[in-house]
Amino acid sequence: MTNANSGSLSTIIENAFITYNGFNQSSRAVPLAFDVGYMDVPVFLYEATSSNDKVMIESPSPETVATEFGGGDARSAIGLRSYKTQYWAGAYVSGPAAGTPHNLAGSPTGEALAFLGRATYNPIQNANESLHIGVNLDHMENTGAGITAGNPTLALSDRPEDRIDPTALLTTGTLAHVNSGNVYGFEAAGQIENFFAQGEFYRYTLSRSAGADVAGGANVLNSNLAFNGGYLEGSYTIGGRRTYNPATGAYNGVVPTNPLSMKDGGGWGAVEFAGRYSRVDLNDKFVSTDAFAAQPGAEGGDQTVWSFGVNYYPYQNVKVMLDYLHINVDKQGMVAAGSIPINGSSNAFLGNFAVYW
Repeated sequence: MTNANSGSLSTIIENAFITYNGFNQSSRAVPLAFDVGYMDVPVFLYEATSSNDKVMIESPSPETVATEFGGGDARSAIGLRSYKTQYWAGAYVSGPAAGTPHNLAGSPTGEALAFLGRATYNPIQNANESLHIGVNLDHMENTGAGITAGNPTLALSDRPEDRIDPTALLTTGTLAHVNSGNVYGFEAAGQIENFFAQGEFYRYTLSRSAGADVAGGANVLNSNLAFNGGYLEGSYTIGGRRTYNPATGAYNGVVPTNPLSMKDGGGWGAVEFAGRYSRVDLNDKFVSTDAFAAQPGAEGGDQTVWSFGVNYYPYQNVKVMLDYLHINVDKQGMVAAGSIPINGSSNAFLGNFAVYW
């Protein structure tokens, strides 16, 4: 992958990290593993789940917005984690993402910096059922972006969960004078034989100071912002089931009980029926007006997505996925002079064929 930066192309490293497992033995009271490098920081449940194991093709928008506070893919980070069958806990310090400047110490805003932590517990964990609960906290100390001296900025956005069109209807635009931000998260998941469900709720907050807005207007911004998001998804599998993975604090994908075989009496694999509801609201303190320069709040939009899918697993490392999505975006205000409010819905069909190892 490449990324345009200051008029030039730079290579993006998504995952390139070292893990030290010298203290990571189950016989220890508190086993520890240390990670350093570029990684997908595993501090949210969906982020800790491998792309090969996810129920739907695309990640839910509420989780994607949460990663914009210093987490997500290709992030330089260092941290430690500890896990056993009943718990998972980890703490990380993250810096700039790959492909972005790493030498901003002398700039008005400095480098991106965040502190992230996650702790989970499984009160029920056996062969046929499990219950998983957890919390996470992401404190973004520095956004790593700025337009003028003393004006750190941040934009929260995501494309609809089909992510075919690059247009981000859900977007706050560039928010000025963002001193820091927090994500407070709660997660829960469970499995009863062939039934599986999981969900997460997020509270996003931004602390802002006084100053002229990004558009250069004379208005003074002194307004903290808060947004909400979350999702709930579930599935039922015929011919297989999902299981818990203590090393990631998340759930594995479906393993077919009887893989596909053309022999007499051979298996046919497993079929999973899935559904998800997600919503993220990036509106706060917004007053509809053409005078965007005088707008102290944010209207990123209110997006809901209903998703339904069928997944087929002929073998443990092969899957075929088909999803249907119904997407609603409500963005009534005027985010800039002369712009058109958005209030509509769309539908999408997604397909995916994957072979992984």
